[in-house]
Amino acid sequence: MALTAAGILLGLGHAASSAAAASRTERHPRVLTDGRLRPGHLETIRVVGFPGKGDTEISFFPTAICEDACGARTFAGGRTDAEGAVRFRVRMPGTFLDFRNHPVYFRDRERINVQMTWEGSDRDFDVATARPEPIIVRTHGARHG
Repeated sequence: MALTAAGILLGLGHAASSAAAASRTERHPRVLTDGRLRPGHLETIRVVGFPGKGDTEISFFPTAICEDACGARTFAGGRTDAEGAVRFRVRMPGTFLDFRNHPVYFRDRERINVQMTWEGSDRDFDVATARPEPIIVRTHGARHG
């Protein structure tokens, strides 16, 4: 009987240490960009830290212009691997939608909230954003020199 009690206590101690180790290694999803987004160009986006395999979608929101009154177009991202990571390319939109649902151009040097949603096979759901927020860089076709 003492052996059984010792086994139970040992099992409980192992479960507690496993839970503590899991909380230390718990990963939070992150969206990674080069920090400079160019409207109309293909941008490479990397995501790490999602729980596993799943489908992603990405949205680009302005941060300072209209707070909660704006909308953004959502684009399909890549499919995450078993590690919860993916790298894909997406065309950066030139506009967002205002409160009247009209397209409005992103301004040069504006901070952008890049939001990624993930949905797993068991209908698990997670969200990640890029930190620090990238900025819009408008490229002009004029040559200087």
